[in-house]
This record gives sequence, structure tokens and C-alpha cells, in this order.
Amino acid sequence: MRDYLTASEHKQLKTLSKVISLREKLSCLIIIGVDSKPLGEKFQEYLKKEIKQLQNFSFKKELIPELLKSDLDLNHYVLVDLFETFDSESIRNINVNRDHIPFKNLKLILLCSKENFILLQKEAFDFFSFNNFAQVFADHSYSYEMKKDSRKMKLLIAEFESAKSVLTFSNQMSLILHIYSAAQELNDFKVAKKYLNIGYEIALKSNQSYYEAVLLSNLGLVDRYLGDYKESLKSFYTSLKLFNDFGSLEHQINILGNIALIKYETGFYLEALEIFEKVFDYYRTIKNYSEMITTLINKSNVLQDLGKFNEAIENNEYALELLKEHESTQQKASILGNLGVIYKVKGDLTLALGYHKKALELNIHVSYTLGQAINLGNISTIYRDLGDIDKAFEYSRQSLKMSREVGYLLGESEQLENLGNLYGRKQKYKKSLEFLNKALSISRKLGHKEYEANQLGNIGNVYLEQKNYKVAMEYYKNALDIDQKIDYVKGISLDFRNIGILYFIMNNFEEAEKYVKKALKIDNKMGFFDGESGNLATMGNILLKKGKLDKALSYYKKSLDISKRLGYVSNEARVLLNIGEVYSLKNDRLNALKNYKESKELFQEIGENKHLVYLNNEIKKLDS
Repeated sequence: MRDYLTASEHKQLKTLSKVISLREKLSCLIIIGVDSKPLGEKFQEYLKKEIKQLQNFSFKKELIPELLKSDLDLNHYVLVDLFETFDSESIRNINVNRDHIPFKNLKLILLCSKENFILLQKEAFDFFSFNNFAQVFADHSYSYEMKKDSRKMKLLIAEFESAKSVLTFSNQMSLILHIYSAAQELNDFKVAKKYLNIGYEIALKSNQSYYEAVLLSNLGLVDRYLGDYKESLKSFYTSLKLFNDFGSLEHQINILGNIALIKYETGFYLEALEIFEKVFDYYRTIKNYSEMITTLINKSNVLQDLGKFNEAIENNEYALELLKEHESTQQKASILGNLGVIYKVKGDLTLALGYHKKALELNIHVSYTLGQAINLGNISTIYRDLGDIDKAFEYSRQSLKMSREVGYLLGESEQLENLGNLYGRKQKYKKSLEFLNKALSISRKLGHKEYEANQLGNIGNVYLEQKNYKVAMEYYKNALDIDQKIDYVKGISLDFRNIGILYFIMNNFEEAEKYVKKALKIDNKMGFFDGESGNLATMGNILLKKGKLDKALSYYKKSLDISKRLGYVSNEARVLLNIGEVYSLKNDRLNALKNYKESKELFQEIGENKHLVYLNNEIKKLDS
């Protein structure tokens, strides 16, 4: 065994030194695989010389938990020599605790043999799939702060394409996973998907079912990012079956969590909730607090969309309790942001704004740019709903700038869409369409179907505002086609509602009623209470126009009951206004006045002022 460094290894060490210096202020995990113990000692000597604040830590099987209990300064780099003591159990333990790295801002360097490096890739594939590689050592940065550079991905692709016919199966898989990881870092999901499919075909032909499972689970992730939910679920379920055959429970739970997220994102809330409960029970059993908190956050999102706001709040408060002992600033910011979203839907915009601003402060404190971009976007939508369009523009532009800084293309698409909608509010329709089409272009480039459908719907809204009903209908139906293809049921319900409203505006009340009833049917079946409340009110509007006052009143009252049950204050205020209109037309002065006054009080309470002038005039007329 040699105990010296070759010229190539010296070059690699210089690259490693550069990577380390770039991550001076960021959480990271760097894994180095070397040929021999003497060579590992040379690497250690080099690192101690090059890194000013490098601390040694002796290996424990419970590495990350023990590290967190230690009195080491975790802002400095910690070097752990795993050369002789690393095993499968230790690898699984690190894999389970991987989320502590970004949440605790760890800067960790692990040194191991090349054999254990390969074992780590095999035993902790999902751990590797979230990170990117650099030459002989693996560089795992959990931050979006790094400037994106496509050269590494292109070099890996060139290496694979030029040598794939002579590479061993193990080396083929290693390169493909490297390409996938580099592509994912660049948000280039199409390249990621292409090479994962190539790898899957190779594994299939080689009868390597373990790697089939690994590649399929990663394909599931990519298709989820692309909004192709049918393909994603197909890959996840096949991978789940394979991991079940291996008896790999941890991998099964990881995949179940991803399946639950898709079920949630496509509107199958009850199925999602049931799976999240199983996932949470598993993480509670093994005392993985980070994953418990993440699962509670996911559960609260489902409960919120089911209209179970109090339960959603309870889950977030439970997560905050767990954080008292297992503090994570980023997770705390995420929970506070979650509470902000819930209170916005409930209609308490002031409280929602407070939560989002607290979340923003925390993400600024830990320099988490991506989190800040998300918080700024949420704050923008609240100012939009409060009617402060100038502030909404200000926050959305900041969010867009930060999304671009970190290469977060979906965030960029989202904020371009938000800005397009804001220009629409200002009746600057040309500018609105310009921004919405830019957002659409990014979504199509990424291949993200859900975003594409949503943006087509918003473009339809702009044409609707301009009374170009024919073009608006084309966009709504294109959005519906996409949502139906990807089985996004919540999107389908929204598309039916948009088409129904368009027919309503065109005075085609029969078609309007047909489409809104289709939306209501989905809402009833799936438990979309917030959507049901809105669609019941729309049905009331249609029946009101048809002169069926008693039927309209019946639908409005059903909508009001749901809004009150949900605590959906803004919708409650709007429906009370509608009920006041019906009673006014029925010449029932006292009931009209009562509902108008209740509506006015609620709008004032939540800070939504755009209806107040109309309500004041109607109340004045009835009082005179």
C-alpha cells in the first residue's frame, strides 16, 4: 500500500480545499474515500494545515446525536476518521439523522475507505440522492446559496457517454447517480430523468433489483418535481414493493412519505393523512425528532386543506413543542410560515402577516435565502388581499430576486406569476400577460405540469377581465386538459369552476350551472371544504341571476355554514353580503340590513376594505 499522494490526488485536494472555503458559512457534509489508512493520514494532515478551524471528533455509532451533545464548536469544521470503524449500522444511523446537518448548521468532514464509500452509497442512497458530487470525494451542500454551475454535470455526462460500454455495472450506477444529483442541483429535472431511466434499464437487464428500487425511487422524486403525478406514483409503488422484498423498512417509510405528499398535492387528502399517520408513528418509534416535525408539518397542510384548521394548528403547535428540545431555526421558520398560511385561509390576515414576518426574521438570522424567498412571496399575497398592491409588488419583487439568486426556478416561476396577477389587479393587462407568459415558459422548460396548468388558468383570467371570452375559454380548457392528464383533482375542480364562472359572465346560465355542479361533485367527494364553500356561493350567484331567489338563498346559507365551521372569515363576509342582496330583492328590509351589517363588521375585522363603500351605501339606503 502506498503512503504518498500522486499529482492527481494533490489536484483533488486543492479542489476539496476550494469547496471547503466556499462553504465557510454554510452547513455541509463532505465525504472523502481513500485507498489506505496511511493515505487517509496524509489527507488529515493536509486538511489540518489548510483549514484554520478544524476540530477532530472520535467516531461513535450514534455519530450525529453524540456530536450534537458534545461541547465542540459546530460552526467550525469537524473531522471524523471512519477508516476502520465504519459499518452498515453506522451508515444507516447517519442516514436517519441526515436532516440534522442543515438544521443544526453542521460542517462535517467524514474520512473513510473507498469500500465504505461505496457501501455508504448503497446503504444510504436516498441520502446521496439529495446531494451533489465532486470528483473522488463527495461534496454534500444542503444550502441553495451555492452558485449553480453546469460544468460538473456536463463532465459527468461526457465521462459516462464515452466509457459506458466498458464500465462495470457498479461504476455505471455510480456515475448515473452522480449525474442525477448534479442535474437536480441545477433544477434540470429533464436530464435527471433521462439518466435515471438509462440506469433503470441497465439495472433491469442486469437483474439488479436493489438498484432498480433505488433508481425508481429517485425517478418518483423527479416526476413529482415535474408535476407528473401518475408516473411518480407508478415509480414509487414499484420501488416500495422491491424494498418490501428486501425487508428495508426505512426505505419503505421514506417512499411512503413521498407517496403521501403526492396524494396531498393531487387532492387525495384522506389517503395522504392516513399515510402520514403511519410515517409519523414509525419516526416516533425510532425517536427521529427531525422527521417527526417534518411529518407534523405535512399533516397540518393536509388538515388545513380539509378545512380542519384547529387540528392543523394543533399539529404545528406540537411540532413547536418538539423543537424546544431539538431546536432547528429553519424548521421553526417553516412552522411559523405554515401557521401564517392557515390564518390567511381563515381570513385573519393581520395574524397571518405576523407569522410570516416572524418566519422571515428567523430565515434572515440563519442566512437561509430560499426560506426568505418563500416568506417574502407569502407576505406579498397577504398585502395583495389587504388591497395594498404597491407593498405586494415590493415583496414579490424581493422574492423573485432571491429565487433567481439561488437558482430556484420554481420560485422564480411562482413570483413571475404573482407579479402578473398583480399587474392584472392594476388593469395593466399587457404587462400582466408578459409576466404570466414568462412564468409559463419556465414551467414548460422544467416540464412542471401543475404550474403550467395554474398559469394557463391565470392567463385565462386576464383575457376574461378584457372580455375576450373566446380566448379565456381556450386557456381554461387547456388547463383542464393538463390537470386531467396528471390526475390533479383539486386543479380539475378549479378549472370547472373557472369555466362555470365564464359561462355565467356570458349569461349562459345553464352551462355555468353544469360546470359549477361538476366542481361541487369533486369537492364533495374529496372533502375540499374551502372549494365547496366557494362553489356553493357561485351556484347561489347563478340562481340569483336566474331569478330563483329561494334556491339561491339555500345555496348561500350552505356556503355560509361551511365558512363558519372552517373559520373562513373572508368568505363568510362575502356570502353575508350576497344573502343581504337576496333579502333586499325580496324586499325583506330587516334581514337585508342585518346581513349587510354583519358582512361589514367582518370585512372591517379582517382588514378587507374593498366592499365597504358599497355596503355603507346599501346600509344607508335601508336605514333611511
